[in-house]
Amino acid sequence: MSKLYEYINYLLPSGLAWLFSQIIKCIICGFKKEKKDMFAAGGMPSAHTAVVIALVTRLFFTVGFGSPVFAIAFVYMIMTIFDSANVRLMTGYQSIEINRMMNDLYRDKPEEIKALKVVKGHTYPEIVVGGIIGLLLTVAFQIIEQSLLK
Repeated sequence: MSKLYEYINYLLPSGLAWLFSQIIKCIICGFKKEKKDMFAAGGMPSAHTAVVIALVTRLFFTVGFGSPVFAIAFVYMIMTIFDSANVRLMTGYQSIEINRMMNDLYRDKPEEIKALKVVKGHTYPEIVVGGIIGLLLTVAFQIIEQSLLK
């Protein structure tokens, strides 16, 4: 196998998981008529989760559970999912509430209001669906690769 394939071997499943998640997100936003959220962070499904689950699953298939590389990727996965589900989600809720309070406080002086950007995180159902996408795409990738190498 070429060196290029070795790199693509790890990147392609994650890239496909991201692409598939974003396509699903665009379809869902289209049905909900939320065009502004099509390319924003957050929402259904979690592309963050799909990408890191795909990477960890691919590493599991190629280097195994006991590999230090797998361990590093697993810790990265946990941190990414925790951040998107907890830190970013709560920050988004706080931004919405602060913007509401600022609107109430400066009702008479709207020019003084500087609204915070609301960055959405992910809810647990969005994370689960993203994880399923990452896992299934990587398993399919593995099956296809194994059948082509035989």
